[in-house]
Amino acid sequence: MPDERSAFASFERKWLDANPEQSAVLVFLPPAQRDCARAFGSLIHELTQTAFGVRETQVAIAKLHWWQQELTGAAAGNPRHPISRELFRGSRVAAIESDLWRALTEGAIAQLDASSPATFDQLLASLSGFFGPVASIETRLVENGASQTDAIAQLWTCAHLMHSVEDLSQFADRATLPLDLLARHDASRAEMLEPSVKQAAVLTDFIERIRDTITKNQRLSTQASLGTRVRARVDRWLVDHAVRADDPAQYLSRHARNLRWRSLWWAWREARSLTTRSAIPK
Repeated sequence: MPDERSAFASFERKWLDANPEQSAVLVFLPPAQRDCARAFGSLIHELTQTAFGVRETQVAIAKLHWWQQELTGAAAGNPRHPISRELFRGSRVAAIESDLWRALTEGAIAQLDASSPATFDQLLASLSGFFGPVASIETRLVENGASQTDAIAQLWTCAHLMHSVEDLSQFADRATLPLDLLARHDASRAEMLEPSVKQAAVLTDFIERIRDTITKNQRLSTQASLGTRVRARVDRWLVDHAVRADDPAQYLSRHARNLRWRSLWWAWREARSLTTRSAIPK
C-alpha cells in the first residue's frame, strides 16, 4: 500500500505543478471528494499531456490506446495503473459506464489528427471531442446533473488554451491558432515562436476570445466542480491582465504559477458559495 500511494503521488505532483491552484481547492474539499479530485485531475493531466504534448504521433497513439484498455479494465473492476487504482476506489467513479471512459480516450486520440481550425468557434468544437467527455464525467463525479455540461466543457477547453499560450512551442506545434486570426494579422505559425509586435497582437486577439468564452460560461456553469470554478477565476484574472501586457505570452509564463494566495481566497469563496447553495431547499 505505501508503494502504491507513493507511485500515485508522483503523478499527482505533476498535475499540481501544472495546475497549482488545485492545491488550494483540495483544502476545501471533504476527504472523499478530495481523493476523487486528485485522481481525476491526475488522469486528465496524463491524457492531455499525451494528446497535446507528445510530438511523436505513433507514441501518443500507443499511449492513449493503452489508457483506453486500462480504463475499460478499471471500469470492469481491474485497475492496474496507480491513477486508476486511486480513482476507482470511489463508488461514484465505479458507477460510470465504460462507454464514457471510451469516449474520453477516443476524444483524446482524435486530437492527434485534428486539422487547423478556420475559426475560434471551430477550435472550440474540435477540442470538445475530448473536453466534452471530461465535463460529462466531472458532472457525474459531483452529482450535479448534465444540464451544464457544455458550459463546463468550454471552461476546461479555455484552461487548456491558456496552458498552450504559456508554452508557445507546444502551442504552435499543435496548430491551435485559428487560420482567420493569423490571416487578420498577416502572420504565420512560425512567427508565433519568437517574441515580436506581431506575435503580441495575434496573442492579444486570441486571449480576448478566450476571455469572452470564460466570462460567458462562468455564468452558465454554476454546478461545475470547485476545481473548475476556481480554475476559471484564475484564467479570467490572467487574461484580464495579459491582454494589457506588451508581451502576453511572457506575462502568462511569469504569473500563471504565482497566484497562490489569490487561489486560496477564490477557493474559499467558491467553496462557501457552493455550501450556501446546497443548503437552500430545492
